[in-house]
Amino acid sequence: MKRFIAWHPVLFAIFPVLSMFGASAWYAPLSETTAGTLPFLLGGAAILAASLLVFRDQHKAALWCSAFLLLFFTFRGVITFFRGWSIGGVEIGRYRYLLGVEVVLLVVLALLLRRLHWRLRPVTIILNVVALGALSVPIWQLSKQNVSRLLAPPLPPLEIPQATRKPEPLPDIYYVIFDRYASRDTLARVHGLDNQPFYDFLLSRGFYVADASQANYPNTGISLASSLNMAYLDDLERTFGRDRQDWQPIFDRIVENRLVKFLRQQGYTYIHLGSWWWPTRVGRDAARNIEPWRFPASFYDLLQQTMLAPFVETVLFPELGFNYLHWRRIDHAFHELHKLVGQPGPKFVFAHFLAPHWPFVLRADGTPLDSAEAMHHSWEENYRTQVLGLNRLIEQLVDRILTESKIPPVIVLQSDEGPYPAAYLLTGSKSDWRQATVPELRQKSGILYAVYLPDRAYQRFYQQITPVNTFRVLFDQYFGTNLGLLPDRVFMFENEMRPLSFIEITQQVWDHPPTHNATLPLEQAPSKSVARESQFR
Repeated sequence: MKRFIAWHPVLFAIFPVLSMFGASAWYAPLSETTAGTLPFLLGGAAILAASLLVFRDQHKAALWCSAFLLLFFTFRGVITFFRGWSIGGVEIGRYRYLLGVEVVLLVVLALLLRRLHWRLRPVTIILNVVALGALSVPIWQLSKQNVSRLLAPPLPPLEIPQATRKPEPLPDIYYVIFDRYASRDTLARVHGLDNQPFYDFLLSRGFYVADASQANYPNTGISLASSLNMAYLDDLERTFGRDRQDWQPIFDRIVENRLVKFLRQQGYTYIHLGSWWWPTRVGRDAARNIEPWRFPASFYDLLQQTMLAPFVETVLFPELGFNYLHWRRIDHAFHELHKLVGQPGPKFVFAHFLAPHWPFVLRADGTPLDSAEAMHHSWEENYRTQVLGLNRLIEQLVDRILTESKIPPVIVLQSDEGPYPAAYLLTGSKSDWRQATVPELRQKSGILYAVYLPDRAYQRFYQQITPVNTFRVLFDQYFGTNLGLLPDRVFMFENEMRPLSFIEITQQVWDHPPTHNATLPLEQAPSKSVARESQFR
């Protein structure tokens, strides 16, 4: 049997995904890279195996397979290039035309290869070398980053608070994060949405709403690392340096955090409802994980760029469409939360919803929004509609928890960051936030913040409280810890490639410094949230 050397199609099959991860090696962990690459590795091997059955010659099969992969992965790019072009009044940059042309090209190539009698071994060797050369760049990037992680200093140890008492009985605690849910003021100024009816709903159910709250950090990863550990990330900045291009220490702080460790010590069962974003996909210490995806999000991202795109968005939409799966994830998570209410406690439930975060998949009534319908509306309109749809789902969940819980619970509804300003939507990780205007900084840091306590003892909460202090208040109040309040501070970073390059923007986002004793009990507080229009002129 001849030695098999025609392996360039398998290398070309994994090149796009490795290139994507290599370009963001400072962000992606090795486990995500491996999981994201595996489906394309297996897919490339399967296509090569099928080609061998047709051609009965490894060199012909591999050449056809590599040609197929080239057309397969560049499909969306070619569509974009030809969009707007027309011949005889017929627009040629359409899915069905390009797909038809590429299918014809592949059939013609297959017929030519079957009739070809030339020796293709030299071509195979050249393509093997080209494939290896192409892969050398992302492999070097990934290797360099992961070796750097192995040589990095260890994370500073976590100090777990000590409880001096416990409430009897222990209440269930729900900590629900709604990603990029804007503050009431941002919704009104930027998106033209009056969100006061939703705030009034929360107030009518006994919540305390901190209308002036800001995220301590401008990104999900850093924000959750801070709020889940009830601390600022100064220790990471000191340990790893401001210039380090690596998110792994931040993600490690999310996966292993003080909040979960403390509550498990008190006898809580930890239940984790993850997102498709890998740091919150699974709770390492959770007794139960409710996972949303069987493949990494990168698999779906790349799938949208391929020849399968028209089928994903039409014929196979329910099975493979990213938007549809995103809606299914939201719908499934809310259903699971409803079901958890009736289960015995005490339980700590952490849920991370990537909503109203893009993609836009909700109508105003909470039903699914088709991606084709969303394309007919502006980003602002889609975001506004998704907030309204999310509000309906939150209201149903809140009423379910409050009416069905046998022991009055603790509920924390919070966003981790505000939405990106328009100027930063498409600029990616290299955006320089030092150039942001004050309104842009306030838009990015303004968040939803609402807390429900069983006894409605909100005296220690105040309008400008930030997420870093949420569980410091709760644990001191109910478990007798001695955490105290940290100064409420707001930070930005220079850009996402240097996540520890913190820049304090507290004075820019607040006209007046936070005060820790400015809150009346809810029954004495005004029914409307405090307006802050003057701060955004």
